[in-house]
Amino acid sequence: MKNSLIITLMLLLWQVKAFGYAVFAKAIGGSGNEIGSIYPTPDGGWIMDITTNSFSGNYDIYLIKMDGNFNIQWRKRYYTSQDEMVSIQPTSDGGYILGGTIGSGSSADILLVKIDANGNIQWAKRYGWSNRDLAWGARQTSDGGYIIPGFTNSFGNYRDPFLLKVDANGNVQWVKRYYITGNDWFNNVIQTPDGGYIVGGTYAGETWSSEILLVKTDANGNVQWAKLYGNYGSLGRDEGSLGIRTSDGGYILGGFTDSFGAGTYDWLIIKVSSTGAVQWAKTYGGSNWDLNPGAIQTSDGGFAIFGGTQSFGSGGSDFMIIKTDAYGNPQWAKTYGGTSNDGSYGIYQTSDGGFVFAGETNSFGAGGMDVFFVRTDANGNIGSCPIVQNVSPSVTSPSINVTNISVSTYSPTISVSNVSLSVSSPSLTENTICYFSSISEQNTTCSYYINYKDNKLHIKLLKPNHVEFKVYSTDGKLVYNKTLGLLQAGEYDYKLKLRKGVYFLRIRLGDQIQTLKVAL
Repeated sequence: MKNSLIITLMLLLWQVKAFGYAVFAKAIGGSGNEIGSIYPTPDGGWIMDITTNSFSGNYDIYLIKMDGNFNIQWRKRYYTSQDEMVSIQPTSDGGYILGGTIGSGSSADILLVKIDANGNIQWAKRYGWSNRDLAWGARQTSDGGYIIPGFTNSFGNYRDPFLLKVDANGNVQWVKRYYITGNDWFNNVIQTPDGGYIVGGTYAGETWSSEILLVKTDANGNVQWAKLYGNYGSLGRDEGSLGIRTSDGGYILGGFTDSFGAGTYDWLIIKVSSTGAVQWAKTYGGSNWDLNPGAIQTSDGGFAIFGGTQSFGSGGSDFMIIKTDAYGNPQWAKTYGGTSNDGSYGIYQTSDGGFVFAGETNSFGAGGMDVFFVRTDANGNIGSCPIVQNVSPSVTSPSINVTNISVSTYSPTISVSNVSLSVSSPSLTENTICYFSSISEQNTTCSYYINYKDNKLHIKLLKPNHVEFKVYSTDGKLVYNKTLGLLQAGEYDYKLKLRKGVYFLRIRLGDQIQTLKVAL
């Protein structure tokens, strides 16, 4: 059950000499369901892509562009009379490519949408065969075109993986369908230094068993080698994908397994060389289900491994981050969430060493499922926010079987059509779960946050200073005034005795002022 009292805050204004940082957890949504992801942009900002059905009965594309401090610059909804679900990647011209799926069931096809830096559509195209054809995003290639991985049900009873290569205007250059023995798919692709591609996914075969699949192709999609990783020949499940290219030219594979580890399903992370040779492997988990991990390489050469967990956290399924060294050994681990299901499918490191992620939450927000939007410090904390828990997952170092396999390749003709998308700029509701900020000058630092559970303003002074805070109504009337005077270093709690409504909270530390918008 969602919390009936949520504090909504938006940082509005720095005045005088204020500087500092903010970490937070927010829920963004409407009356329906939302799920989101966030990506860094070349201008130092961020862009969030959201799938939402709050504006119609169908799932639409919704983008929020933010600056480096997460202030909104623009927001747009893109829609047709069908479902659309995409992921977004920045392009070299300052715009973005949206790659994903349009339609549902057997009518689902591949969707590509190119937009400029302000979200204006430049072109949109639909690609497909006779049955269900699903894409997992798009990546820009060195020639200015795009490569799209996915799977198709158009050539038999099972799923076959494919790669679709288009030029900068979305015109098809080549398409390859790959057949192994059964129910297989691609869900990520990275262009390699030789101009070819490394593609990751899952080999499921015709039985319950499955393996992590990695395929290397040349620049035209022709297979150079293909490998399976897991416990080949057993009835276990080892499902996953290619994650990232690492600084040494190798790759991280992320998946989940019941062949190894401590619980029902554990995270499985495999570090491989540029030729697919295993360098190290780790499982992470507990007694329950721990699914869908991924990883990013961090500025210190280690990794931040992330995914869903039912073994740890506050209830349901929570999002978990495990920060490791360069060999996958944990340095810290934390979960994020409430009493229901909360998760994300990707994170990024911020310039100050912290982390930001977006996903979905059923524990907080305005509708059925909202976007879970979190920004942490370098240690994964959000001040003293109660949705964050320190955890200690079990770690093992399994011996991974690597199997070379043969892959058949076909070049089917694919249908292409232009798509007309409507565009509007509606708003979704932003609810802050926790907010923690600091303002500082030469000799004094003050940090503060508002706890969504008990509606208290918490102030922490590292050194003595004069502090006051005032609350104004939206028409500018002063409704609450608290002058605290000179406070010694320490922590202080103050109940905000206000009726439900929207207010402006102004906090003064010496000659520094920060103003926040508060919705009770």
